[in-house]
Amino acid sequence: MNNTGKNSLLEAFRRSSRNEVQADPSTSDVGTHTSLQPCISSDSRIAHSYSTVFTNIASSLKWCPTSDQELAKAEDDLLSRLSRPFKAYFVDIGSGWGFESNKIRTLEMLTPEEEERQKSSASEKKLNSEKIGSTSPLVKQPLVMVHGFAAGLGTWILNLDSISSSINRKVYAFDILGFARSTRAPFDLSGDVEGQFIDSIEKWRSKMNLDKVILLGHSFGGYLCASYALKHPERVSHVILADPWGIQDRQVSSNRNTYRFPIWVRVVNSIFQSFNPLAVLRASGPYGPSLVQKFRPDLREKFRPKLQDDCHKFLNYIYHCNAQIPTGESAFKRLTLPYGWPKNPLIHRLLDLDDSVSLTFIYGSRSWIEKAPGEFLRDCMTPGRVTVNMILNSGHHVYADKYEEFNELVQEACAKVDD
Repeated sequence: MNNTGKNSLLEAFRRSSRNEVQADPSTSDVGTHTSLQPCISSDSRIAHSYSTVFTNIASSLKWCPTSDQELAKAEDDLLSRLSRPFKAYFVDIGSGWGFESNKIRTLEMLTPEEEERQKSSASEKKLNSEKIGSTSPLVKQPLVMVHGFAAGLGTWILNLDSISSSINRKVYAFDILGFARSTRAPFDLSGDVEGQFIDSIEKWRSKMNLDKVILLGHSFGGYLCASYALKHPERVSHVILADPWGIQDRQVSSNRNTYRFPIWVRVVNSIFQSFNPLAVLRASGPYGPSLVQKFRPDLREKFRPKLQDDCHKFLNYIYHCNAQIPTGESAFKRLTLPYGWPKNPLIHRLLDLDDSVSLTFIYGSRSWIEKAPGEFLRDCMTPGRVTVNMILNSGHHVYADKYEEFNELVQEACAKVDD
């Protein structure tokens, strides 16, 4: 699509969006909508440096009750509840970010054929010693699942068993570089941060010997999946965007002026904008785990179907994912404007997505994420290329709120891919 046509479409979308009914504040996340302009000053950069130094000092003094071993145990507490066999390992994607070696924590669900082979093996040692990734081209393109901000591959435990057993494809999940158990690489925050995330995913794909994939990303993971498809369309056939962050443009949004906070709230927010989003969690030190349990009981209950009386272990996992050095968190912050708006929204770029890549949107009806961008892209692109789904009575965590319906929609999207 040429620039003139794209600009005309965006202008039409901008006018129609502003004429829509304003979102109901009672069902939206007020922290994501504002009319404030971004303010990036030298003071904020200094404060950000202080925040990073404080986090490193707190970690070295064991102020935060976390460690690599405790994070590993928290992950195992979740993955041990999976009913289907899997392999979990680290994939070394090579040098970069000042390190000689960077590792991506990876989970691989075994196919039915591999499961049968495991059952018939004299021991599991032979299976566990196999080379990671695909040693030959796969008959069907695998599904790769990418978690959202402040999370890890363990967040997919409500989905992995069902999806891997129903789509007749290989299923992988990994921890984004800088998050969970992947290397806490120090991103170059003065450079192309988005590009660094994408390069790490491409290095992972190459090491895994995956030719072409279906990508599934939630929230920030959806943003990265879409961005990866823009840069490497020859490696992607379909992108499933689960309540994706970063699509909408603040200037286009119909909700940009919905929330007008008092001046004192905006002043306080401008101060905290200098720090990483979860700095308070780490500053709380030994009180951090109890704070997570206290303020996010909703997340705990979402995972009760799989964890039952141990559902508190999900929040324990989330705590350890975010109590360590926040390199991925710092990188994510560089991609945002105040109140969480994206600096480089995807709605302007996805119109130029290669014609060979199709999209599926899965939104939650009660989520603060706006649905208009998905509908806009569906109406602008070739008929049938973009599918937009809405899961009723679901919030932002669509993969957990109504996980059975979510799993079915993922299955339907994968079935559409012509291998």
